[in-house]
Amino acid sequence: MSDQPNYLNKLGKWADSFKVIGHPLRLTILFMLYGSEVVSQNPKCLTFGQIREVLGFPENKRALNSLTYHLNELLEANFIEREPFQDEAGKSRVMSTYSLSRRAREFLSDFGLIEKIRQSLKST
Repeated sequence: MSDQPNYLNKLGKWADSFKVIGHPLRLTILFMLYGSEVVSQNPKCLTFGQIREVLGFPENKRALNSLTYHLNELLEANFIEREPFQDEAGKSRVMSTYSLSRRAREFLSDFGLIEKIRQSLKST
């Protein structure tokens, strides 16, 4: 057991990850994905288009490339997961959906953000 206060242990545990999750847009994506679960009251995934729309990104190449870059950074750091999705009838094209990983949930929990996000969503 370390003599350091608990918050220092948590900061040390996540220090290597702050470069990835410290970017405001990436942190917003994490909060958005968790918030979508809270609102729907079950694990939910969002498509690229839904994320783009909520963030207010225009549909131009530069904005789409930027969003793709940030999602890929979160994927590579194992903070989000990507799964293919198609409607049950198989009539829609296959899309990628994004959801929080177990690692992201652990991060949110370690810093008390899960309850803060829940409270914030209940007060709006």
